[in-house]
Amino acid sequence: MVLLTGAAAPMPARSGIECSRASRARRVERHGKVILPFTVLRRLDCVLEPSKGAVLAEKQLREGQGLYPEPFLLQVDKLDMAGLL
Repeated sequence: MVLLTGAAAPMPARSGIECSRASRARRVERHGKVILPFTVLRRLDCVLEPSKGAVLAEKQLREGQGLYPEPFLLQVDKLDMAGLL
């Protein structure tokens, strides 16, 4: 079947083109739903990279002491998390 474009195109050819466009749009939408979270995670990882070693060492220390480590980790990182959101 030959697909024709323009005003003279028969209806089945036009509907095929429209279905193709709709299918492509759905694929792009699904792709964006996956890529965006990974982009955000990568940027967050880059921002946190300078203090990663110190934070992991503090976490291991506080867990070894049997303490909940989050308050201590926030003090070690000294990063304003509100600015990241």
